Order: sequence, then C-alpha cells, then structure tokens
Amino acid sequence: MRTSVLTICLLFQFSAAAAEIIWPSRAKPTPARLHVNQGPPPRDMGSYGKCRLYGYAGNDGRPAYLAVTKHFKNRDALQAVNVPMKSGSFRISLSTNNASILSFHRAVVEKPVGHAIYLTGIVGLTPPEKKLVDTFNQWGWHVIVSHTSHHFMKPRMLVHDEKTIETEARKLAHDANNHLADKAYAIEAMVLYLKKHHPQLLKGKRIIAGGSAGALALPVTAARLGRFDAAVLIGGGGNIGTILTESSLNPLSLYEVHQERSQKIWRRAEPEVRQKVAKLIHRDIPLDPARLAGRLGRTPVLMMQAEMDQMVPVSTGNLLAKKFANMERWGYPVNHIVLFGALHFQASTVAQWVHAKVFPQPEK
Repeated sequence: MRTSVLTICLLFQFSAAAAEIIWPSRAKPTPARLHVNQGPPPRDMGSYGKCRLYGYAGNDGRPAYLAVTKHFKNRDALQAVNVPMKSGSFRISLSTNNASILSFHRAVVEKPVGHAIYLTGIVGLTPPEKKLVDTFNQWGWHVIVSHTSHHFMKPRMLVHDEKTIETEARKLAHDANNHLADKAYAIEAMVLYLKKHHPQLLKGKRIIAGGSAGALALPVTAARLGRFDAAVLIGGGGNIGTILTESSLNPLSLYEVHQERSQKIWRRAEPEVRQKVAKLIHRDIPLDPARLAGRLGRTPVLMMQAEMDQMVPVSTGNLLAKKFANMERWGYPVNHIVLFGALHFQASTVAQWVHAKVFPQPEK
C-alpha cells in the first residue's frame, strides 16, 4: 500500500441565481474568544450575516476588520493565530472559527463613482496589488479589500486504497468548499456593515476583482453578493481539484512518500494518481469557480493570464475562460509571479478598461 501526502495551504452576497446554491451552514455568530497579547482589544462590532465583525487599527494605521465565522464542529485546524495590530496583536482560536481580515480604502476624488471589492492572493495585499487598489481609488472607487483568510496548513495523508481514497478526497473538498464559503461570508458581512452604518459609501456602480487565490474566490463572492458591473481576474483558474494536485507552488501538489532504509524519499505522484484525486476533489466542491463563473451572466469580465503559469496551471485558466459569457482575455508570456509584478505598470490600463465597460460612451 502506498501513501501520498497532499500538503496544502487553503488561504484560499444574495440574488435569484444564488438561491439555487447550497451554501454551507454556520453556527450563530456569537462573540468569539479573543486573547489580547498587547495593545487595546479589538472592538466587537456585532453580527452581520454569517459573521461576527471586529474592528481595530491595522499595521498601516488604516481601520481593519476581522470577520469570524463559527463552525458547528471542530475543524482540526491550527489551535490559534495571531492577528497584528498597529500597537500590538491579539489571538483567535481556529478550532471552530475561521477568520478573514478586511480593510476599506476610500476613493481620493471629490465625487466617487462606486465601490469595488478586491480579493488578494494567499500572502495578502502585495505591493503590485496595492498599486491596483490605489489606482482604483484614484479613478473614484472605494475599495473593500479581502486580505488573508486564517485557515490551516497541514499534510494530508491520502492512502491509495479504493476503500479510503474517496473519503479522504471528500474531506479535502469539504475543507476547500468551506473556505470559499467563508471568504464570501466575510465580504458579505463587511458590505452589510457598511450598508447599515455608512450607506453613502455603497452608492453608485459596483465592481469586483481578485488575484490568484482571490481570483478563485471571485465567482463564489459574486454569486453571494449578486449584481456587479464588471469583474477582473488576475492569474485565476477553475477546478480547484486540478489546481491543488498540479500546482508548482509549494506546499501544494500530490507526493508519494517512500521509505528507503532510514530515509524518507518524497516523489511526486504519477499523473494518473494526481488526475484521479483531482476528479474526486472537484466532484465535491459545489462552490468551485468553474461551476459558478457562469452566474456572472453578461457582466464584462477581464481575465489577465500568465501563459507560462504553473502555480495556477494554464489549463485551469483556459477552463475558467470558457465559462464566462462576456469575457476579454489578456495573455502575457510570463509566469505567475511576473504577471503580478506587471500590475505596477498595468494598473492604470486595468482601471481604464473597467471605466470603459462600466461607463460606456455613446457611439457617435
């Protein structure tokens, strides 16, 4: 019997269309147990949707928010994570919670045109992504940023046995599906909070954008929130099963562990094994981006894709592109990392594309 290890880091909202989606249930968002390591405690802002929302000053001094969902059962996650603040930090247990960091970036023009939602990759708001958010601000958009979601990272032992492989793959799919739901729940909570306390900030048009892992969560977020006037996906893909088993990004992908004398040898699993596991995972993720992308309907969609991408395999980007009814794709002969570095130079072009789609000029 062979043993494989899938090591993953899953740092990876209502309309009529969304009513057909089976959304994972959550426990009542009662106050979470937070332990303050240093500094003032975060402010409990109450329940919004599926989340409990907490406010505090982020490292950059900007108001930050932690959206916490409560699961019914222990999630076998890391015991706790530290959340940094401007003048200290606090800790939250992840045994039954999932937590997402959000921030709000105001437009820097006299008359804002609307609000945007931006979902970052697994490492949070990188400098290139910050450049895009700043550019949206300059074009008149308030921006809700969904940063890192605190989740778990652990080896997954998948035994090559017909009696167990489906069960293990289903567990992994369940975790991925829950992560996608929690991402959407967190952004929904932030929108509900603003709608109640600062409704003027939500006036005008609404757009959504996401990069890498954020692009994977864009379709589920759009399905949860409803109508958008434009969408931008950077380095995204469909079929999370394939992404998890084929990505070049450590610690993703599927490896076999072989014992040779006193040494463990890790070898990447054979293609047929990876494909089998990918299919099993994909089967049990109803919130997969490839399944929900079509719900954007005729919304203008821009896909920026690295033609040499191995982190989010090109084949998964091609699959996702086929799901959009009104899509424009910009391909770049680079890898995943360089694609995001190029945002330093492409941010204005992206903002201009969005503006042209949202505010089209009448034909002369």
